[in-house]
Amino acid sequence: MNNTMNSQEAENCDRCLITVDGLARILDNLTARGFTLIGPKHADNTIVYDQIDSIKDLPQNWRDEQGPGFYRIRETDDQKYFNYTVGPHSWKKYLHPSQLRFLQAKRQGSSFQVIPEDTTPPSYAFIGVRPCEIKAIEIQDRVFRGKDFTETHYDETRSHAFILAVNCGRANDTCFCTSMDSGPKTKEGYDLAITEILDGESHRFVVDIGSKKGREALDGIHIEEASPEYMDICEQQYQETCSQMSRKMKTDGLR
Repeated sequence: MNNTMNSQEAENCDRCLITVDGLARILDNLTARGFTLIGPKHADNTIVYDQIDSIKDLPQNWRDEQGPGFYRIRETDDQKYFNYTVGPHSWKKYLHPSQLRFLQAKRQGSSFQVIPEDTTPPSYAFIGVRPCEIKAIEIQDRVFRGKDFTETHYDETRSHAFILAVNCGRANDTCFCTSMDSGPKTKEGYDLAITEILDGESHRFVVDIGSKKGREALDGIHIEEASPEYMDICEQQYQETCSQMSRKMKTDGLR
C-alpha cells in the first residue's frame, strides 16, 4: 500500500515504512517545528552526540568496534546511518548539564549589577537514542522528576524533548542489554522508533509511532504500511543482535 499520509491519516498506522528521503524529511519537519536536532555524528575518531542540521550529518558508513578497554571506528561502504552501538557520550549532558549559569555580575564602580541568565532550555529532538539509553533516561526521570523532588531544569528539558529511537541491528562484545530487558528493541518511551533495513538496493526504515508528536513528525511524508515481510526482517534482525551478546548478567532477586 503506497500512500502519502498526513498526520491525521497516520493516526491509524502504528507501524510504517519510509525511505531514506523520508527520514530526511522527518528531521526537516522537526527543525521546522522549532526543535534543535541532537544526534550522532563522526568526529575526533569516534561517534559523538552533537547538534546536527540534516541527515547529511549522521555517521553514514561508519561502524564501531568495541571490547574491554578498546574502542575504534572504521569506515565501511554499507551505506547504513546507524551501524554503531553506544559510544562514549550520553544524552545526559543535554538533559542534565554539569554546569548551568543562573546569573552573572558586572562591576559598576564600587558596586556591581546582577544580570540573570535565561536558563530556558531549547526544545531538543534527540536522534538515534538506543533502547538501553531510553532505560537510562527513565532512571534519571525517577531521580529528577520523582514524587518528592523535581529538578526544574531537567523537568522542563524532558517535557519538551522529542525522542527518535533506533532499534539495534548489531551488538558489540560489551553489550548485555538482553540481561537487563533494555534492548535490542525499544518498547516504550519514544515518539518515533526506527529499525534500519538495508536489503540489496533497498534502504528502508520501519517506523513505530509512539506519540502524537511522532505522528505529526510524519506529516506530508511518503509512507507505506509495513508489510509482514518487513516485520519478519525486523524480528530476524533483533534475534541476530541478541545472539551476538556474549555477556550475561544474573538479575534474579535484584530489586
